[in-house]
Amino acid sequence: MEKIEMIKVESSRIFRIGYSEKTQTCRIDFLRGGVYEYKPFAPQLWLAFKNAKSLGIFFEDYIKRNKEIKCTKISDK
Repeated sequence: MEKIEMIKVESSRIFRIGYSEKTQTCRIDFLRGGVYEYKPFAPQLWLAFKNAKSLGIFFEDYIKRNKEIKCTKISDK
């Protein structure tokens, strides 16, 4: 598994987030439910996500519902 630097965030749903521009992979560590990878994840989407006022709302609106982004669970809590 690729090493992705994770950043701790202020969110009621998300503990940490990370991104690899090289592989266009976003990794999200949820407070409950495990760690997931999302790809392909465009650099512009990553910048918008990490700077969003609400990571949870952004996740629901622009990541979870995006049928072009594949989700893979990589770890349980």
